Amino acid sequence: DATKNLFKISEFRQRAQSVGISKIEAGPKGGSFEFSDDTKVDPVFLISLIQQNPSVYKLDGSNKLKFLVENKDTEDRIKLINSMLNDFEHKTKK
Repeated sequence: DATKNLFKISEFRQRAQSVGISKIEAGPKGGSFEFSDDTKVDPVFLISLIQQNPSVYKLDGSNKLKFLVENKDTEDRIKLINSMLNDFEHKTKK
């Protein structure tokens, strides 16, 4: 399982960099995505996430999106990050 998780983390890192996410953190109580200055993720999409789910998503500064989702299971956290990366990849600036 640990080896599989390392491969997933490596894959996430590559996918994140391709859309301008410089850092991902995830733990049992939530996590964050840190966006680079030249991120390709549409800011309108990020604002809509926050507006639709203010108890889940919050901005921390100008380039960090925090998410508050309790998830003690590592596999479930991996699925959550994968899903969020999918959304970010599909919601890039045109």
